[in-house]
Amino acid sequence: MFEEIKELQAKELLLLKELRRICEANNITYFLAFGSLIGAVRHHGFIPWDDDVDVCMNYPDYIRFKEVCKTQLGSDFFLQTDETDPNAGLSYYKLRLNNTTLIVDYLADRDMHHGRNIDIYPVYNVPDNGIERRLQLYASAVYMLFEAGKVPENHGGIVAAGSKLLLKLFRGKARTSIKRRCYKYMARFEDRQTKSKAMLFGNINVCKQLYPSKIFSKVKKMQFEGEEYSVPIGYDACLKIDYGDYMKMPPVEEQGVKLEHIVKINPNESYKKYKGILYCVKGGVRGTVKSK
Repeated sequence: MFEEIKELQAKELLLLKELRRICEANNITYFLAFGSLIGAVRHHGFIPWDDDVDVCMNYPDYIRFKEVCKTQLGSDFFLQTDETDPNAGLSYYKLRLNNTTLIVDYLADRDMHHGRNIDIYPVYNVPDNGIERRLQLYASAVYMLFEAGKVPENHGGIVAAGSKLLLKLFRGKARTSIKRRCYKYMARFEDRQTKSKAMLFGNINVCKQLYPSKIFSKVKKMQFEGEEYSVPIGYDACLKIDYGDYMKMPPVEEQGVKLEHIVKINPNESYKKYKGILYCVKGGVRGTVKSK
């Protein structure tokens, strides 16, 4: 398994280098985030058992990155957005590597690009007013629901019932219209100086987490796998908010790659060969990890 993880990390590093190239060529600011940020600070590279890369951008740079990629992205890469791959039902961008495979069970019903990827999250200004903040959170929740087109996993009770009702009531053009209005509302505070920022896509805990705006005000360069990448100037405060004592290694039993959702990994062959076999299969696919 160790050799497979190293091979996956090598592919992810190709993606990260391409993202850095695009950003540096166009004066776009990006930051390593979550486990990748811990990796840069604590290990000067990947956490040894980490199997993904997370990046974030302030919302204006996030939008610029999408536009620039339309003409400048290398041919080996694919920026997955609601425009380029609407079947994916994803709320944030993923930069994927062509001619590779990473199929996860919760997306195996979709005819979409299933290549190896890194995640790119937008960082939004959060209004200081409590009512506006709640409305922003509601807009994010509705947008993610309508983009995914299905009830979130691991949610029951009122959340599941409400989600089912909304999906039933609003379809087609009505759903598209509401989704656009929600997306627009989330970004309506970008022209304000706000005390806090948040990443409004992902699980509910990520969406609710607030960060002081100064954390993402400037860039600091840090070593990651032998080269320099950007981290937020307030990386220490950011990681303490997310993880507490992030320099402390987790217990041995908690170390290791979390592959419970993986259906197929193949860093060297295209996901397209598995269509109808491991994805877009009638009845869905839920199974154990399968490597190349």
